Amino acid sequence: MTPAHGFDSSENTSRSRGPSHHVRSIVIDRASWTCEWCGGAPPTLGMSVHHRQPRGMGGSRKVHVNAPANLLLLCGSGTTGCHGWVESNRRTAVTWGLLVPRPGLPAVTPVFYRRERWVLLDDDGGVHPWTPDDGADDAVTETVIVHRADDPSP
Repeated sequence: MTPAHGFDSSENTSRSRGPSHHVRSIVIDRASWTCEWCGGAPPTLGMSVHHRQPRGMGGSRKVHVNAPANLLLLCGSGTTGCHGWVESNRRTAVTWGLLVPRPGLPAVTPVFYRRERWVLLDDDGGVHPWTPDDGADDAVTETVIVHRADDPSP
């Protein structure tokens, strides 16, 4: 079944270098123009769309890479704000679900949303509560449980 956004995230296509305007609008609507990590309103640093699973140099043929479940609206750019923090603290960002290493799938990897609660993101712009009992694979659950409350994230 094709989701409401009009593509099947399991398909492979020609290389894409970023999400479409339609997909960006789904992410912006989901975030309500606030940072999906810190929860802040757009600062003077601006906002940018972050790939939880990086697309790689030259783009990617995997549609899920540019699907809403793989994208977060973050304050700053790849070098400033929360987006800059994620790029500079990649190992810690994985424990928060802000980055998803391959071969993981963002749609089944929880993210600590707005630094308030664990959620799963879907490709229709939905945000769904998640707990370790929700049946995620053991590697995802282990990563989440390893998370430390005294983490030096911003």
